[in-house]
Amino acid sequence: MAKYYNKAHMKISLDRWVSLTADESYAVLKRFENDQISIIARWHGKVDDRQSIEPGYGAPMFYLDVQNIMINTKGVPVKVRDTELSSYYESEPELLKAYEAAVLSWTESVKEVEMDAEGNPIVRVVEVGNKFAPPDPEELMVEEIVNTYTGNTDAGSW
Repeated sequence: MAKYYNKAHMKISLDRWVSLTADESYAVLKRFENDQISIIARWHGKVDDRQSIEPGYGAPMFYLDVQNIMINTKGVPVKVRDTELSSYYESEPELLKAYEAAVLSWTESVKEVEMDAEGNPIVRVVEVGNKFAPPDPEELMVEEIVNTYTGNTDAGSW
């Protein structure tokens, strides 16, 4: 028999677990997809009755789902789970670290290092080619400024 837990490791009912699992805004922490690979970091929360949720016992609270995207004989893309890269994680930080490692290893994404006001390095992963990445607000702002000054807008120019 399974036990169910939310992200905070609080016990929940099966009905609540089903509801949260269906809610992608809750269950999916990060997602990358391009034409070759799908990488999803998600909350899992289903624990076998024999497993402890105490830290250090490896309860599968989170899951990294890595799927290769192949073209079948009919020319249709299909996702095939990569069982070597897909794995369960006990904590959210472990999951996010594995997600970033997979994104950096299997996509054209890169690490970017910036310095904060005190001169400390801040490392972030820049996801290149992610269909689910929101547009960079700085790039949108630059494009808007260029369009304003050049008269190149959808509304037309004079």
